[in-house]
Amino acid sequence: MRSRVYSLTVCSFISAFLLFSAGTASALNGVWNGSENGFWTNSANWSASSYPSGVNETAFFTGSGNDQTNVDLTGFLYIRNIRFETPSVAAYTIGAGAANSQTLVLADSGEIVLASTANNSQAFNCGLQLGGDRSVQSYTFRNDNPAQTLTFADVFGCPIESGPAATAPLVKTLTVHGNGPVKFNSLRLGGALIYLNTYNSNTLTLAGSNTLTQINFYSASGNTLDIGDKELYLSNSGGNPLNCYQDTTINGSGSLKLSTLDTALNGGYNYSDLNVTFGHTLTVNANMTGLGGIEIWTSTGNYVFNGTNTFLGHIAFGTTSSLFVQRIGNRGSLTSNLGQGSNIYFNASGRLVYTGTGESSDRIIVINGGDPKIDQSGPRGKLTFTAPPTLLQSKTLTLQGSTAGVGEFSAPLANTGVNTLTLAKAGSGTWILSGT
Repeated sequence: MRSRVYSLTVCSFISAFLLFSAGTASALNGVWNGSENGFWTNSANWSASSYPSGVNETAFFTGSGNDQTNVDLTGFLYIRNIRFETPSVAAYTIGAGAANSQTLVLADSGEIVLASTANNSQAFNCGLQLGGDRSVQSYTFRNDNPAQTLTFADVFGCPIESGPAATAPLVKTLTVHGNGPVKFNSLRLGGALIYLNTYNSNTLTLAGSNTLTQINFYSASGNTLDIGDKELYLSNSGGNPLNCYQDTTINGSGSLKLSTLDTALNGGYNYSDLNVTFGHTLTVNANMTGLGGIEIWTSTGNYVFNGTNTFLGHIAFGTTSSLFVQRIGNRGSLTSNLGQGSNIYFNASGRLVYTGTGESSDRIIVINGGDPKIDQSGPRGKLTFTAPPTLLQSKTLTLQGSTAGVGEFSAPLANTGVNTLTLAKAGSGTWILSGT
């Protein structure tokens, strides 16, 4: 309890200090030279007459810093911008002691940059607090050197827990730019709404356990996210937690957990909406988990699921997107790409593309909208569906493929009540209808 009161006091003080300093010239921009020691608050260590601190100040690290490369933040509060520049810049560690034992407050609209000319990686060993209050704000992280890494320990919001400020929304947007690798250990803002935008064409790593409301991928040169060996929880109820506006790959030995409104037991399909724009592909190599399923519900890009996915709900197509998998598995499967759900639900003319080497599946093809396609594009072997499709409307099911792989429905293909099933064949491959 005492630590909770302390957090409130610190954040309230910082918020008031930021407001006061916004209209004062409390410090100047400065270049670190480390003339006396490693303390940020020792003005003798800076080129300016007073060490840089405030909502409008920028701290520059450009040289060896007199070998004072472990910067102690004792007594320091906040800064607007930090830049690491020039070929002679040393490898700095901002924050002394154990990881996150010191805190640096990044002022609203603040930016931390590792420039293209900087010939060393840079690390923030301190905890990085985003602003001095719970207001809606944005922050930028940029690495323009593909040979160096910009690393952060924990990044978090202002932990005000009582009083009028406790009802503020605490919405924070983090944007990552550049072509160099950026690594965060943990993004932890409690009940905050955290939006992460990345225009970075190198690897963005979220090494610890992280919770995001939404992550958006924009780099035209491709996007790579490494979730490490922990869990990345995308929590946006039944909305879009993951938007890919360019090609995106998600790697990691950990798990990607998806939020949902409908659990597997509810029988509905209001799951996490995944969005990949037309002409682009989302490849998920990490394992996906969660109480619900997955909706391919906006835009018409392609999806490739390579992980061993154990989410409990179904797969739902709401667009004409294509989903590529190597392992369809049975209902309740713990070893497939499609989770444990029973249904592959089509509410649009989507396409399920099988690229594996043969298997038998008792999953149910449920057709409610559009004219779906099942594509056997495996290099060999036979893919057999043992359960008959369920029609909620009269629709056409296209069986297609042009490889050596063979497709089969061993269950009877028939109308469902008054709903009529029409079959179509496309491609040069073979499909067998063996049900009676």
